[in-house]
Formats: sequence, C-alpha cells, structure tokens
Amino acid sequence: MMRKILSLGMLIMVLLTACEVTEGEGGLSSIGGVIKELQYNDDYSILVDTVTAMDKNVYIVYGDERAVGDQVETGPDGYFEFPYLYEGNYTIYYYSDDKQHPGDEIAIEYEVVLGDKEDTDLGDLLCYEHLDFDDGRAIVTGRVYEVFYNKEDTVMATEKEVYLTYGDHLFYDERIRTQEDGSFYFQNLIPGEYKIVVYGEDVQGSNQQVASARTLTITDNAETTYTVEDFFIANL
Repeated sequence: MMRKILSLGMLIMVLLTACEVTEGEGGLSSIGGVIKELQYNDDYSILVDTVTAMDKNVYIVYGDERAVGDQVETGPDGYFEFPYLYEGNYTIYYYSDDKQHPGDEIAIEYEVVLGDKEDTDLGDLLCYEHLDFDDGRAIVTGRVYEVFYNKEDTVMATEKEVYLTYGDHLFYDERIRTQEDGSFYFQNLIPGEYKIVVYGEDVQGSNQQVASARTLTITDNAETTYTVEDFFIANL
C-alpha cells in the first residue's frame, strides 16, 4: 500500500513539472516598442536630428538564460515586437553608440516582468548615433577668382583646391577643386560651424602661400544651400 502511495506522489510531481511553463515562445503575451535614434555630430555637442530607427536589431533573453532567445528588426516606423510569449521575466536589449566614449557601442537593456495574456508596450526607446560631417543634407557653394597682378587681369580659377574644415577639427575634412567657371560646392553637410579655405600667392613677395578663409554656420539638417562670399586669390 505504501509503495502505491509513493508511486502516486511521484506521478503527481512529474505531471506538475511537465505542466510548469518557463519563459519563451508559445504563450499569449507580447513585448513591443518603438526605437528612436538621436543623431549627433562627432563630439555630441550638436543634436542633428531625431529619426525612427529602421532595420535595427533588437534582442530578447528568456528568464535567466545567457543566450539570446530571439532577434527581430525594427520596421520603417521603428517598431518591434516579440509575440507569443509565456509569462515570466525577460530582458530586451539593443545597441547604441556610447555618448561618453565616442566610437564605442553599449547595450541598452530593459527588464520586463510579463504576465499571462499581457501585451507590454515599452513606448519610445532611445539610442544614439554619431554622424560624420558629410552625413547631412546642406550644401555650401562659392566661387574662386584668380587675380593676375602682372597682367592686371582677373579670371575664374579653374582646378583650384578648396579646403573645408568642420568645427574645431585640427585638419581639413574635405578637399575639392573648382570647376571651369571657378565654382565649387560641398554637399551632404550636417549642422555646425565650417571654415572654407583657399590658398593664393603672397602679394608681399614671399614664397609662402597665403590663406583666404570664409566661415559659416549651418543651423539645421535641411536641404539648404549656403553661398559664401567670392574668393579672390593672387597670382603673381
């Protein structure tokens, strides 16, 4: 009789264990949210734009597991969802640029306690991305003239090098040459301060090149064209 009671108890324990639900897929709950991307310049001093993060990888970890349980990508509106989950504890995470250490990435994590048949909306989630100076929309244009002092003539400078420097960078960021009509343009620029430099000969007669500079500030991330004052450089 005692043996039968023990066997019945063991059977009940096996059935209870078999019916115990752990975190993972197969349930009627879900976790979702929208990821928005804050885009900054390279030193994070200027917020260039805020956009929805499309095609961004989002990961989920089930319970106390170490391995990734599943991965999805955000849609065009930045939305992601992990459907058909059991109740339990979950970790949602994705990667973002690190504002404190530009050039590095960090994982941004959210712990979620999910109930049975519960749809949890995490709302708007933020990540950061740094942009290069030419990841924007603005255009800077201008024109260079060459003054021939011996001939008392001024012509449009063709194939003249023009340098662009962003912010407080120590070296120029882009170098282009003028076209046949002396014009130049830099495109796809983000907001911030810029310096445009062209070099010409020194009218005082030294062998050193003399810099002629223009500065401007792009104020927003729009398809706007900025025109700088004409350059007149000496040719002796």
